[in-house]
Amino acid sequence: MGKRAEPYNSSILRSCSTGGGSILLPVSLPETLNRVFESALLARVPRASWLAREGDAVLAARDEGRWYSGASMIKTFLLAAALAEVEAGRLGLEEPVAVLAEHRAGGDGVLGDFRLPTRLPLVDALHLMIAVSDNTATNAVLAAVGLERLDERLDAWGFASRMRGFVGDGGDREPVSGDFLTPPGLSITSAEEHDRLIAGIRDGRLLGRLAPLALDLLARQQDRRALARYVGEDVRFAHKTGTAGGARHDAGFLEVDGRQIAVSVFTDGGPREEWADHPALVGMALAMAGVADALGIDLGSPP
Repeated sequence: MGKRAEPYNSSILRSCSTGGGSILLPVSLPETLNRVFESALLARVPRASWLAREGDAVLAARDEGRWYSGASMIKTFLLAAALAEVEAGRLGLEEPVAVLAEHRAGGDGVLGDFRLPTRLPLVDALHLMIAVSDNTATNAVLAAVGLERLDERLDAWGFASRMRGFVGDGGDREPVSGDFLTPPGLSITSAEEHDRLIAGIRDGRLLGRLAPLALDLLARQQDRRALARYVGEDVRFAHKTGTAGGARHDAGFLEVDGRQIAVSVFTDGGPREEWADHPALVGMALAMAGVADALGIDLGSPP
């Protein structure tokens, strides 16, 4: 994963065997990167979508607008909505949030094992919701924001992604039509919408003074099995992961060598069992390594 000699905006050359011998044909960077994603993912999972960008330039993309069971990816949207409520003066970062027994949820996190009810500052609940994807903290944050208010905020921002209920309640607000291999459950979203959300936070369109806090919380993500597997700890990678049934997702952006590279990968249809070398997770890790190699980015030493 060392740096490549080719500059970013050059064509990469490939050999092509012809009747007259071997010649070099230019291959565009998007074509090269799409091949990286294809080889890493499509042999491992039935369905994969991806989007990679640098600034406004799309580096690679495939089915980025396809809807998926969003799993915990929707927590990034809830994070942004909660911080927008703080900026509007309706919530406070240090304001205690009630964590009630009815908020207790299984799956990821630690707060569900606490004695409830309890209270903790909103900023700490957001930290748990993002860094360790704590489902009980997520329910407490959602109760503080309000499901209807979250919908209103996403509508105002132009997102069709939806959180369909509290974690553990079945997410059966209303039927969702579409080609889902894993039922929508908690949420629906897409690689394109999650990427656009992160971009809107980064450039200040969606959040103001609290945008750096949102990105800092995303950079504390502790799940490093997928896109972050080969990313060194000294490289900032602000991202969110999500798992539901056969769906595995990871999306965020790298800050390395003075560049910002956004990478989003959504997959579905693979094994439902959870383990470190799940094929979708390995595929995402290899895709990130291949992207870094093609772009001449040094990801450092993995932890």
